[in-house]
Amino acid sequence: MGNVKADSTYGTKRASAYRIIEDTLNLRDTRIFDYVYDEHGNKKAVFNAKETTAAQAKQEAIKQADPHAFVLITNTSEVIGKGFRGGN
Repeated sequence: MGNVKADSTYGTKRASAYRIIEDTLNLRDTRIFDYVYDEHGNKKAVFNAKETTAAQAKQEAIKQADPHAFVLITNTSEVIGKGFRGGN
């Protein structure tokens, strides 16, 4: 049995809070995919809109829980990115 907050309060059955926070810190929207095999046995990713919507709602709740933390991270990423590109 896992952590209740990670599995249900801030996460979903398909995306734990840890994954959602990692996506948020990396400035990515959380997306959920199902995997199916085609007639040739190749594994294909199929976007799951329902589960993605649920995970993105939790992602938004996490951002709102401490919005200043994510604003700071976003701004720092922009500054670092400009430094690597040589811009001011």
